[in-house]
Amino acid sequence: MPKRKDNGPKGLWGRLLSWAPALLIILGLLSVIGLLPLSQGLVTGWLGRGLRFLFGLGAWPVALLILAGGVLALWSRIDPEFLFPWHFFAGAELLVLAFTGLVHLLWPTPDPLTLAHQGRGGGYVGWALASLLGGVLGKFLGTLAFVTLGLLGLAVLLPSERRFSLPSPGQIWATLRRGLARPAEPSPRKKAKAPRRRARKAPARPAKAEPAPAKAEESPAPESRAEKKPRRTRRTPSRRGLPPLSLLEIYPQSKYNSADIRYKAELLEKTLASFNIPARIVAINRGPVITQFGVEPGYIERVGRDGKVRRTKVKVSKIVALADDIALALAASPVRIEAPVPGRPYVGIEVPNDEPTLVSLREVMESKEFKESRAPLKLALGKGVSGQPIVADLTAMPHLLIAGATGSGKSVCINCIVTCLAMQHPPERLRFLLVDPKRVELVHFNGLPHLLAPVVVEVDEAIAALGWLLKTMQERYDEFAKVRARNLEEYNARAPSLGKEPLPYVVLIIDELADIMVRAPAEAETRLTRLAQLSRATGIHLVLATQRPSVDVITGLIKANFPARISFAITSQVDSRVILDMAGAER
Repeated sequence: MPKRKDNGPKGLWGRLLSWAPALLIILGLLSVIGLLPLSQGLVTGWLGRGLRFLFGLGAWPVALLILAGGVLALWSRIDPEFLFPWHFFAGAELLVLAFTGLVHLLWPTPDPLTLAHQGRGGGYVGWALASLLGGVLGKFLGTLAFVTLGLLGLAVLLPSERRFSLPSPGQIWATLRRGLARPAEPSPRKKAKAPRRRARKAPARPAKAEPAPAKAEESPAPESRAEKKPRRTRRTPSRRGLPPLSLLEIYPQSKYNSADIRYKAELLEKTLASFNIPARIVAINRGPVITQFGVEPGYIERVGRDGKVRRTKVKVSKIVALADDIALALAASPVRIEAPVPGRPYVGIEVPNDEPTLVSLREVMESKEFKESRAPLKLALGKGVSGQPIVADLTAMPHLLIAGATGSGKSVCINCIVTCLAMQHPPERLRFLLVDPKRVELVHFNGLPHLLAPVVVEVDEAIAALGWLLKTMQERYDEFAKVRARNLEEYNARAPSLGKEPLPYVVLIIDELADIMVRAPAEAETRLTRLAQLSRATGIHLVLATQRPSVDVITGLIKANFPARISFAITSQVDSRVILDMAGAER
């Protein structure tokens, strides 16, 4: 039965559409060859004469437009994130029509029909347009109308950063490698076709049937689940209907002087040697904001009472105590010393760069680390000390606590988290509940289709929203018990076979927790603590942010259920110990 359906009209039409880019490329190449002054064959000669008769001098732009349309259509099939530039072809068509009509209207000959038959001027298309506008408006007004039409086509054709941007050579090479590597996996492709057919049969709900392939791929036997996960996570951010990454801006990288870095490394070794601390630089990691110098402590030789020379390694505490002296020698402040660097046999001395580099969200989302991540809710957090992209998984945290003083970048981080998640998942897979008591940071997300409700700005409404989220969590646990699922992924994998719709992830984001904790401390702490303890399995995750990480805002119960924390610059060491359990955030 499936084979007969594939041989029907729908299957034939699908094959024709799949071959359309290749046919356009072949037609464009044959048309270009037919317009060249070379020995022409039957097909190329017929195409060349036909284009000249129809468009005259506009035959060349039409042939090149056909070829470009085939290439870009093929590219949009290879890379699903690339949107076909319809505005480009609409503007080009208006320009060609205006050009053919204007040329034919102003061509110095008394017989425009003979001119079109000879393949000169604007061809038959130009003759028709010139006869229509020239006969109705006259030669002067007709010329003005064609010029206006050409300017309109030029305005539509010009690319915009939000509509269309040509890919870089690196993106072209990476996309071609990814496209050529896909046919090497025949077995997963065959297995992925079945859930697509089931998704098409969902009655009267085409919008909610779209995420079914991604969910249904989690339902195979355990032996094939390991193969399905990488393929599902690679396809999720590139599904149709999601906003393209070209909506985000990318910033140029600042250049750095390697000689200046080597000079700082030598100066750092001399500074340590002046304090009788032998050490050498074994690693230099340059990041966007700071440069980390890896310092390996040396040995000090001392003569004992028995006259023997003993070698003792320099204590790490001595290097840590010289932070202010190092900052003075390098004329850089503040200088942070990480002793030791986790997983490395050296001490890290972090010195601010003279020209910091702005890290853009698009740059991290286009990185290899982000695209290869298998996380269901992956976050682009930025770049590390050595410049490598940092990608985290919200489902593994499972909740996130953010602290930072005013102007330290806390709200920028929250906006990036919302943008990053919204650009990866459709509303059927991810929903947001945003709380913004300050009314200035998250209210611009109103209208986003992912929102469960408009952005909450009142404390009373925020408490009610927490209560509703608790009720939703309990209802999900009841549904899980009916189908004997342990978590959201297992439930969504079994939902299509049981005739139920998959449940989306829910992310609660509160921009200013202190305002809620001051005005309703008992209710807020109770509900947040219960959500943090129980909501992980139901796909509900919390992201809380505060300017004041004190013990009355981040209580012991809240802190115990938020093992994942981010701290920006704060005002005191006491607050740093509250949020990070260690000093350092104040620097």
